[in-house]
Amino acid sequence: MRLFKLVITSCFLLLSACANTAQFEFNAPADDNRNLYTLGTGDNEKLAIEDALANLSLRLSSDVSSQVHTLLQQSRNNFAVHDSSVFFQQSSQIARPFTFNNYQVIKTNKLAEQIQVTVSVAKQPFFSSLHREATQRLTELEQVQSLAKQQNNLAHLAVSQFQLKQMQSKLFKDIALLKAFAYSNSLYQDYQALLQNAINASAGFSYQFVVPNELKYLFAQNNLYQNAVGFIGQQPLTIFVSGEVILGQYQQKTAEKLQLAINLLVTSSEQPQNLNQLNLQAIANDRSERQQQLISAFSEKMWL
Repeated sequence: MRLFKLVITSCFLLLSACANTAQFEFNAPADDNRNLYTLGTGDNEKLAIEDALANLSLRLSSDVSSQVHTLLQQSRNNFAVHDSSVFFQQSSQIARPFTFNNYQVIKTNKLAEQIQVTVSVAKQPFFSSLHREATQRLTELEQVQSLAKQQNNLAHLAVSQFQLKQMQSKLFKDIALLKAFAYSNSLYQDYQALLQNAINASAGFSYQFVVPNELKYLFAQNNLYQNAVGFIGQQPLTIFVSGEVILGQYQQKTAEKLQLAINLLVTSSEQPQNLNQLNLQAIANDRSERQQQLISAFSEKMWL
């Protein structure tokens, strides 16, 4: 009898565990006209939400990867007269880290030490935010170009192409995502117009990029200044970089602080024009890790 009770209890526990396991979802609900849906799991609700939003970022990036490739190819074709292949590199396959502010947890499941959440993200506020941020970045660059035109500073206008190259990957993913969800915008046309302005201004110059060997690792990954488009003229235009690395201690760890200046020199006037004065810092005991931190920080900077 005692053995029978033990068997019954074991079966009951097993069935309970199966019932609890069944509470976990394998797929998020299908998106509808108002919301995007995603699942996430973690040791607590906060971590589960972070996992859900990271999964949504990955899904959205994957969904538009082919459209990003199409935009890049279209851009190459639009500027086929120039050697633009070095400018329009294939966009990074790393997921675009979207920020979601209008989300809501609509379901929570618990099993042992794990929590699973189903999260909904309101489409309209999310896409409006993407569009607003992208428009602002392009508007700022348009203002830079307008000022350069007013001052008849064609060299500054020409090198604005490097800032366009810097924003290309992120911008094209946003454009592709907005297009996939039929969100009306003119971001691609606006980007192309700004790039055409820069390439037109480049036609009167020849181009050279100069950087000390000790700093080349900062520029090798994104080729921001090495790959220039449309410089077919005679007047020399040089981008030269100078910097100083200072080693020290920060919170009992080795710190590497880099003071960096990026300058533009047009030989006819020989008056350097400062593009950017940067102050970057990385903290790690391993030198290669510090360099990776600097590369990451440097890639986020604006150039003009």
